[in-house]
Amino acid sequence: MSIDVEVQSLLNTTRVGMLATIGEAMPLASAVPFVTLDGWVDLLLHLSTLAAHTQNLLRDPRVSLLIMEPDGPQKNPLALTRLILQGTASRMDHQDPMYDEFARRFTERFPDAAITMTLADFQFWRLRFQASQFIAGFGRAYRAESSQSHVWQHQGRRDSSLNR
Repeated sequence: MSIDVEVQSLLNTTRVGMLATIGEAMPLASAVPFVTLDGWVDLLLHLSTLAAHTQNLLRDPRVSLLIMEPDGPQKNPLALTRLILQGTASRMDHQDPMYDEFARRFTERFPDAAITMTLADFQFWRLRFQASQFIAGFGRAYRAESSQSHVWQHQGRRDSSLNR
């Protein structure tokens, strides 16, 4: 199976990621539901302006997002499949021509979000990632940059890379 297929499978089957933001005094990690817009490079969140992570984003848009397969007693926690993304967040304006389409896609994946769509303090945030790390078990760690999002460079070996 190609790395792209494994990454997309993880994005499709995992609905919540751990968002890391930079706080005034300390970093903060928060569980957030997400929707993919363009593979791992472009994701969408629907966040309350009252949340600490949103206040952090307003001060500093740099983020990291961890997306990981569920743990279980029979699994080795060090071998869990995970995707670590690094980039920036920007608030989406209600006047954006894609706003309605993004709202439809978000409520398709999260039907309960129809309630928060009616609340004034909730806004869409678009996460654009420049770098990713995909770990698919022991000895299977790869990096990719958004400029070549389908070229996965095996970590630890300079002579190895995988394309789509």
